[in-house]
Amino acid sequence: NYCFMKIFRLKSLLFLMITLLSFSFVACGSDDEDPADTTNPTMNITNPIDNDTIFIDVNSIIVEGTLNDNVELASCNISLAYTGTDASAFIEDDNSLKSTSTEGDSHDPVTGIDDEPWAPDAVDISLSGSSYTFEDNYQPFGSVPGNIKTGEYTLTISVEDAAGNLTSEDILLNFTE
Repeated sequence: NYCFMKIFRLKSLLFLMITLLSFSFVACGSDDEDPADTTNPTMNITNPIDNDTIFIDVNSIIVEGTLNDNVELASCNISLAYTGTDASAFIEDDNSLKSTSTEGDSHDPVTGIDDEPWAPDAVDISLSGSSYTFEDNYQPFGSVPGNIKTGEYTLTISVEDAAGNLTSEDILLNFTE
């Protein structure tokens, strides 16, 4: 009997150890990391919209909208580049515009024609969390100067998530006086 009880206890102890050991393997599982984030962030820019008109020396570029990611946002970049030429023109005596293609005319040039394109520094915003909303009346570049070249500019907004996925949107803006 004594021997039988000892064997029974030993088997029970062995069974208990095997059971605990197997639970620890199951509980730990494999140390596989979460699957890689391959989903690009999204953006919903509500202002400005494509082909908006910006009046120089009166308006500012106001950016409104939200940026989202399924895991974690990292950064946003906002830049502006001159992308179109404004046709050179002159003011006639009757205040109508005339192209400079006619040789020999000497008239006053329209303001903004010979000015330099506006090239503000790009704006970088560090982000965290899975969603970002631009603050009210957000003006990344401040006021539009009055002495810039009129014409077409491209506003580019890019957002990157923590995994390096990138989404970008180009918005055409028409600068005029």
